[in-house]
Amino acid sequence: MYEDIFIQVRYKLLTRINSKDILLIEADGNYSKVTTTNGSYLVNATLTQIEAELNTDLFCRVHRAYIIPMDRIRDIDTDTVFIEDKQIPIARQYRENLFRRLKILR
Repeated sequence: MYEDIFIQVRYKLLTRINSKDILLIEADGNYSKVTTTNGSYLVNATLTQIEAELNTDLFCRVHRAYIIPMDRIRDIDTDTVFIEDKQIPIARQYRENLFRRLKILR
């Protein structure tokens, strides 16, 4: 289910990362910061461009500035997702999609 992704850093250099190693993808202007278990990479692509290329079974957009891996979610509060020691806000427009994708026992 996990897949290798090549990201372009420093103009022409391609770096292979496994999707299971991604902790967070964050918007940074016209760039995106991909944070992995091994470090961070600045990619010359918008979050919308990256979102279109990612496996939707593995990743979910939760805010205009954040895409998260579904398997890294530790806890969810009313408007916050917790991934390791990071707190990621959940925007109202993405909330329903996130909760629809979770298996919730009540």
